Amino acid sequence: MKPKPEDIQYQNQVIKTALINEANEKIAVLQDIIDLDMQESNEEEQLKQWKKYRILLTRVDASDVNAVFPEKP
Repeated sequence: MKPKPEDIQYQNQVIKTALINEANEKIAVLQDIIDLDMQESNEEEQLKQWKKYRILLTRVDASDVNAVFPEKP
């Protein structure tokens, strides 16, 4: 049985929200590290990549049954 479009849209929104929440958590920790001047190796670049990822996530149209989510950094 093929899923209904509204079920796919709902699932897309659940996934989008979960991914944005994960990105927010990663960004918060990395931002704290940088704010407190405790960074190691490439953490500034990681912060930049997670912020770009979060922006791309916000642009995903969860109502599109063929929504494609960006890859995590």
